[in-house]
Amino acid sequence: EYCNHPFIRRIEKGSNSELKVREAISEFHPLIEALQYAKKRIEQEFSKALRDVSLQASADGQLLKIVERAARRRVAALVDETGSEARPIEPWEQYVFPPVSENLRQGDVIAISGMQGKQAEHYRVVLTPSCDLVADEGRSPKVDDVLVARCVNMEQAMATLNICGKPSKRESRLRSVLNSGFERHVVPLPALPGIIPMMAADLRSLELVPFDDFRKSYEIVASVDSPFREAIAWAYMQTGARPGLPERATKSWAAEAVDSLSSE
Repeated sequence: EYCNHPFIRRIEKGSNSELKVREAISEFHPLIEALQYAKKRIEQEFSKALRDVSLQASADGQLLKIVERAARRRVAALVDETGSEARPIEPWEQYVFPPVSENLRQGDVIAISGMQGKQAEHYRVVLTPSCDLVADEGRSPKVDDVLVARCVNMEQAMATLNICGKPSKRESRLRSVLNSGFERHVVPLPALPGIIPMMAADLRSLELVPFDDFRKSYEIVASVDSPFREAIAWAYMQTGARPGLPERATKSWAAEAVDSLSSE
C-alpha cells in the first residue's frame, strides 16, 4: 500500500543514504508546492460557494440538499472559471486523470491491459453512450458489448487527412482540424506525458468488446471531460449515424460544378 504513495521513497541505509534522502526531498518539493496551491484554491472557492449558496437556501427541509448539491456544483464551476487567469487551456486538460468514475463513460480513453504508455495502437476510445454503461447500485449495463474506436499515431492520422508538405504547412492545416475537434472520421487526441501518446481515434476502425470481459482485457486510462466528450460523440454521429453512400466520382463532379459557375 505504502509503496505506491507519491511521497514515500524507500532508501537503503548506507554511506551516501543522506544524500539520497536530500535528493528525494528535492524531487518532492515542486509537486508539494503545486498541491498546496491547488488545495488553497479549492478551499477558497469552496468557502465562496458555501457562502453564496447559504444566502439563497431556504430554512425548510430542503436546506441540506441545497447546500450539499448546489455547493458541490458551484465549487466545480468556480474552480473551472478562469477569471483573471484567463488563458487557453492546455491540450491535456481535456483529460480527467485518474478517472473519477468507476463506470465506463463515452469518450473514455482505454488501453489494452499492460500496454498503458505504449504505442497508439494499444489504445481505444469508448463510443457507447455513458447511460448504457452504468453498472453499479444494482443497475446492469444495457449493452452486452462496448463499442470502441481504435487509435492510430499522428503520422497515420495526418496521412488519412492528406496533411503533408513542409512542417509549417502541416502545422497550419492541423490547427484547422484541432479547432474543429475532428475531420472526416479522425479525432485528434492530445498526449498526456508518460500516460497517453500523441494519437488520434479512427471512428471507422471499430471493435466490439464484450462487457463482461472488458475489465480483463482493458484498463481505463483517463476520462475525457466536457465539452470534449460531447465533441467525440458528435464526431461519431457525423461519421456513423448517416446514410451510407456508395463511392462516387466526386472529383469530376466538383470540377463540373465549378465550371458551371464560371460559365454563367
